[in-house]
Amino acid sequence: MNNAFRPTDTTEQRRKGRKDMVGSGLRKNRFLRHLTHGSGVTILLFALSLAACDNPSSSHVSGDNKNLTLATELPISQPAEHDVGIAIQNGAALAVQENSDLGGGYHLTFKPYDDSTSKAGGHDPNKGRANIEDMVKNPQIMAVIGPYNSSVAAAEIPVVNNSGGPVLISPANTNPGLTLRDQASANGLDFNQLHPAHHRDFYFRIPSNDVVQGRLLANICLASTAVKGIGAKSAFVLHDNQVYGIGLAKTFSDAFTAGGGRLVGASTLVSKDQIATFSHLAATIVALHPDVIFFGGNPGEGAGELKQAVAAAGAPNTLWVVGDAMVNQSSWFSEAGTAAAGIFGTVAGPELKTLSSASTFVAKYRNAFKTDPLPYSAYAYDSVMMIISAMKATIASGQPVTRESIRARIAASSYTGVTGTTTFDADGDNAGSKAFSIWAVLPTSATTWSLEQNVDAGFI
Repeated sequence: MNNAFRPTDTTEQRRKGRKDMVGSGLRKNRFLRHLTHGSGVTILLFALSLAACDNPSSSHVSGDNKNLTLATELPISQPAEHDVGIAIQNGAALAVQENSDLGGGYHLTFKPYDDSTSKAGGHDPNKGRANIEDMVKNPQIMAVIGPYNSSVAAAEIPVVNNSGGPVLISPANTNPGLTLRDQASANGLDFNQLHPAHHRDFYFRIPSNDVVQGRLLANICLASTAVKGIGAKSAFVLHDNQVYGIGLAKTFSDAFTAGGGRLVGASTLVSKDQIATFSHLAATIVALHPDVIFFGGNPGEGAGELKQAVAAAGAPNTLWVVGDAMVNQSSWFSEAGTAAAGIFGTVAGPELKTLSSASTFVAKYRNAFKTDPLPYSAYAYDSVMMIISAMKATIASGQPVTRESIRARIAASSYTGVTGTTTFDADGDNAGSKAFSIWAVLPTSATTWSLEQNVDAGFI
């Protein structure tokens, strides 16, 4: 594996909030096979540093500490997000298990944290923040894999940046405002609070952000059937009024209208607290006859129940479009019931079984956990391997392993692993490939998420 390190970007460069908007071009020659809805409705998917500043708690990490810990911070105990949360946790645990002996007398252990609560019914930003605050106090914890949800990340990033770590690498966060100044305000985020002045950034993420994901989903919807797209002209847009859902709904809406599509309506009344009112919202949606219904949001917030209500109101065949938070969650089938089919979405990562570079990882994962990994499992594994490589390089240099030394090497690293090469840019985003996979629940297989195709969204 390639593990070269280059000079890190300065804090000042990271503060510029570099604009990272992607182009609107559309590559015409990447297609998905076409899907046929059981009722005759055809669904054709278009295929697609160190600055002179200090962080207060770095000095509290002892250079004599040779018993190091890597933690995960994920929603694992509630059914809404359990599947992906456990898959990420497993990917991280596997890497630690394989590398518990770091050399030089250093040892690495694994510690999982859960940021879901029964009260929230899933991820809980307050629980996530409390978890991170607990980790800050434990000098053995050098780095954390997580969180899964962007709203939890918004609560946690100020903690690690103000405290001098530990390093936080998310294999799943996609809200663009978490790292990009010019995207923060539109996503309801305070960039200066997330990234306080005169503090180094300890937050990084692997997947592409929702500027890319929203445009990819919009372009799939807009592409004509002549080029194997859906050919949608109108959309009704929903979101759950959370950080992730707000951002993804906005980027989808902007790209859909910029491409000539028409928004016939929008609503933020999608949450588990609003389920009793869904018959009224469903009637409104059906009366407007949208070609597609877009939902930006998280599982467990009522999207499945609303899909049932829309079907009951007379539009059972209207195609639903979702982002990565919803895909590959088994909870969708209990929430949507008999209306589960007729939905597609994207994951900001490749399906692993199609990648020759991932075959060894897939086999090891299956052997360890008796199930197949999900795309974010490999992102978690690669994230841990980056951290371990930074630890080993620091140990080999004879320098103490501290949160700051790990952060500096992560920021400057170029690492080639299961999912390709990861190199972080000045904002903490992955400057590597923009890999996505497209999944659907089909009438012919209405109890499972089926892979349609891996795509490279770098051209979007």
